[in-house]
Parts: sequence; structure tokens; C-alpha cells
Amino acid sequence: MHFTQATVVSNGQWPTAAQSIIANAGAATSVSTSGSFPSGYVQLQIASNALCLDGYGNTSNAGAVIDQWTCNGQANQKFQFVPTSGGYGELQVQNSGQDVTVLGGATTQGQPDIVQEPVNGNAAAQWLPQQQSDGSWQFKNLGSGLCLDVYGAGSDTGQQLDQWPCKNAPGTNQDFNPR
Repeated sequence: MHFTQATVVSNGQWPTAAQSIIANAGAATSVSTSGSFPSGYVQLQIASNALCLDGYGNTSNAGAVIDQWTCNGQANQKFQFVPTSGGYGELQVQNSGQDVTVLGGATTQGQPDIVQEPVNGNAAAQWLPQQQSDGSWQFKNLGSGLCLDVYGAGSDTGQQLDQWPCKNAPGTNQDFNPR
């Protein structure tokens, strides 16, 4: 066997030709934990409907719902990933400084129970960003092992988020594009 050129792949960014070969071979490559989530505050646009993750009502109150809304660039739609340990970290809302968390540390799938709460280090507020094959991200919760998800795959503004078994597929209601 003779190799003429080596290509270094970083952050799961496979060249287009390689993605085609991998897809045709049937290899599972949709999730990577080796990528580095962008630093600073970003909007998280939901791939399935182009709405943005949103702190409902632009409030800083603890317990405020995390929903999806038309992207508008306000501080309640900007989130920062703050690493903690083991690849996990907190998703902090810019306008409140609070964490995106699963209410009461619930581990049940399909309950619209994603809210903002003060930073406390609990497992319910720890998310593992996993990069998809298209460069987008899903977020797996430390406490439940479930992924951040738009409840019922709804596309209405104001639809609250829940947690659901990870789909590991780009273009879904669990798939977020930083912008």
C-alpha cells in the first residue's frame, strides 16, 4: 500500500470527498466528542426549523422556560458553554448569567422541563456538546444521559425544550448550529 498524501482531520471536519466515502461505507460518524465547542456567547439555531434557543420573555428570573423563538440576536438568545470536567459544561444564558438546566434534575424523557436556574454545578445543568457530521452540535445531559430537544419536534415559536434519547443525526430538533 502506498500513501501519497496525509490529511489531518481536526474537530470532526472531514473533507467532502471523505464524508461521501464514509457515508457510502455505512460507517457511523455522526457524533464526535473530540470537537471543541465555540467559545464566547453564540446563538444556537435549531437545525430542523431555523428558530433559536431562547430564554422565554427575556427575563432573568430563575425557573424561566427555555424555548425556541425567531432569531433576533438579543442577550436571552445568546449562550456560552463553560467547561467544567470530563468534556461537560454549563450552557449559560447571557442576559441572566444562569444555566440551562433540567428542572428538578428530572430524568424522564419527553417532559417540557428545560429552564434557566442559578449556576450550582448540579448534574442537571451539565451538558456534553457532541459535534455532528455537518459541524452542528447536540447536547447530552450528565444527569439523565438524554439530549436537549425541542418538545414534540414542534416548529412553533414559544415551544419549550425537553430532553429525549440522543438521535445522533444532523438536521433534527436536537441539532444546534452556533452562529
